[in-house]
Amino acid sequence: MKKVAKLVRRAVRPVHTHDCAQCRFLGRLNGEDLYHCPNDGSFIRRFGSEGGEYGSLGSMTPPGSPYALAAVLLQRRLGGQVPANEYRA
Repeated sequence: MKKVAKLVRRAVRPVHTHDCAQCRFLGRLNGEDLYHCPNDGSFIRRFGSEGGEYGSLGSMTPPGSPYALAAVLLQRRLGGQVPANEYRA
């Protein structure tokens, strides 16, 4: 499998409405907003503003998925490493 570099740009804002004030916006990837919910530890990708236009696998982060990227972004933000919304694989 060939690895492809992905970049989540700096200083981005969410595009889609997310109705939970507790969730932390992490960045955007391929038109989706990535979030982490501190209440239950789940990772969320929002691809639209309507109620059902989101995906979540709870705290599962399969390799190569947007959820895995969100987990890395969260680790970097909490660890104070590189800017939290930039990721390269």
